[in-house]
Amino acid sequence: MTFFALVAVMLTSAVMFLVVGAALAVVIFSRVNQRRGNRGLSDTEEIRKIQEIHAGLERIESRVDALETALFTERGEEL
Repeated sequence: MTFFALVAVMLTSAVMFLVVGAALAVVIFSRVNQRRGNRGLSDTEEIRKIQEIHAGLERIESRVDALETALFTERGEEL
């Protein structure tokens, strides 16, 4: 495996880690609020927050894709 392929795998793994981490944070946050008996955010606010997280993760994914493309283009390799 070349260096750039290894970097691409690491970047992809980092994005997947962020997605799982964000989902875990949302689950933990909602569980903590349920235990306290405090509803916390309304459904609309919660949906908006989740959409913001999703949009942020999509931006990160597009940046990783751009980095992978730049790395492979520089080396003349296929994705």
